[in-house]
Amino acid sequence: MATRFVFKFFGSIGPAGSLVGLTEKVCTALYPWAYNFGDESQMESEIDVQLREMREKYINDVFKYRGTFTKKTAEGMDEKSVNDGYEGLIKIIKTYIEKTTRLEKNKYMRERLYYKS
Repeated sequence: MATRFVFKFFGSIGPAGSLVGLTEKVCTALYPWAYNFGDESQMESEIDVQLREMREKYINDVFKYRGTFTKKTAEGMDEKSVNDGYEGLIKIIKTYIEKTTRLEKNKYMRERLYYKS
């Protein structure tokens, strides 16, 4: 991340600029939260955390089901077993698509209301 300078203009004025630059560095070290306040990359909403957790659960569930899916769709298995394997995978995917979509809609609705007013 690039360094943000609040006193950049004053830092460019003659020899006193070095003092202003030093003050800027000290303030940045003492109050880092004040310099990152409002930075989009530093802000993560509650819904963003829930979305990240939902994606982790989805990946974990797919990897847990991988062994079962491989057994059901293995070479030489009957068609009913293969269909059951694919139906289980589709069920997992649909479940997480619905949950993720619901969370993202809530997130975008809140952002729209926040930035509109």
